[in-house]
Amino acid sequence: MRAVRPAKKMMEQSARGKRVVCLVTLLRSVIQMSTITISDVKEINYFSCESSDRFWVSGETELLNVDSRGNVLRRPKVGFSGISTNTDGELLFSDTIGVKKLESNGIITTLFAIDESIWCIHSSRINGDILLGLRNTTLRTSKVTRYDVTGQKILDIEEDNQGVKLYAITKLHHREQERGYLGICTDILRNVLVCNSSFSDPGVHLLDQDGQFLSMLLTKEHNVQFPKAVCVDDKHNLYLGQYGSNIITVYKYLQVSEN
Repeated sequence: MRAVRPAKKMMEQSARGKRVVCLVTLLRSVIQMSTITISDVKEINYFSCESSDRFWVSGETELLNVDSRGNVLRRPKVGFSGISTNTDGELLFSDTIGVKKLESNGIITTLFAIDESIWCIHSSRINGDILLGLRNTTLRTSKVTRYDVTGQKILDIEEDNQGVKLYAITKLHHREQERGYLGICTDILRNVLVCNSSFSDPGVHLLDQDGQFLSMLLTKEHNVQFPKAVCVDDKHNLYLGQYGSNIITVYKYLQVSEN
């Protein structure tokens, strides 16, 4: 059964720099708004919204900064296992060492190192906290972990309200199936959105900021089969990429109105 998130009053920055009070509510039904084709990659692995008309996207080896029509603006050469943007609009990326930042002048700095395998990364636009999708192939387990910008661990997200593991690595017909955590992001309500790529129940999980499961935001009913990458832009639209596709689908799931 779908969990209904209560309305919240939030503070936002208006276009003129004034502080306004907004009422934010979760829509009962998600609305598909548009699609964006990234012709320079065969398959989208990760992406992160810099704004509503500009974002970062990656293929197998390519890293591109593109506009809302899919036109390429920049092609930096960095090795990565996940990408995100921070509160200043700078690119963060993970690799085999840890979490790094690509500054506007092209300099790469290491924020913190980690000794676990990182699959994806997201930096919160609200407080700068960093969410990492982590996996342990030996124990066949995976989780989402929240860190502050210094690398201090804040929270592990592994189980739902009933103590059931949310994410796992299982063997199926001689191939590894990654369940969940392939793409993660947060929204204005401080909720966490997580891609669940299991064959039996694919979709996008909606969790609260403490990692408690709220609902399935997107499911097979929305033609979601193999979700892989997710982000939310500054206008609160949801962007979703799937396995084997270079098309990003844009959804509306929040209603934001000024009070």
